[in-house]
Amino acid sequence: MRKQIICWVLLGTTWNAVPLMACTQMQVLPSPKVATGSMMTLICKTDVVVKQVAAEIAGQTWNAALPNLYDDGSHGDSAANDKAYSLTLAAPPTPGTYQVKFYRVLPDQNELESQLLTFEVQ
Repeated sequence: MRKQIICWVLLGTTWNAVPLMACTQMQVLPSPKVATGSMMTLICKTDVVVKQVAAEIAGQTWNAALPNLYDDGSHGDSAANDKAYSLTLAAPPTPGTYQVKFYRVLPDQNELESQLLTFEVQ
């Protein structure tokens, strides 16, 4: 069961509920278009300590579940311990529009989802 964490933010004299997001920055590189079968890197920058960052890619003919992105300077991650979790992988083999969603698991096991990030494969 996924839990959604809500952060209450004071705006003026009114409290508003704002859902916390999994990533403060999201990228698919190279951008904006990825060549079929080439190497691409997914990046999710966080603002807090996390237990795990994962991602899902969905398209019309190809899907992938990626249980681990890394912040250790390997697997396409440019620098260890900078709170930017990355994974380099082969781009989808079929041209088209794809969407990636990132998941951030906090130390208390709560999970946060990102918005969808769309990218093109050609």
